[in-house]
Amino acid sequence: VYPLEEVGEAHRYMESNANFGKIVLHIAD
Repeated sequence: VYPLEEVGEAHRYMESNANFGKIVLHIAD
């Protein structure tokens, strides 16, 4: 759970994790 002022940062964090996951899957493929 993130404080309201951290929602933007949390969103960027989740996006970066999603992008990292895509990169890993692409390499594994």
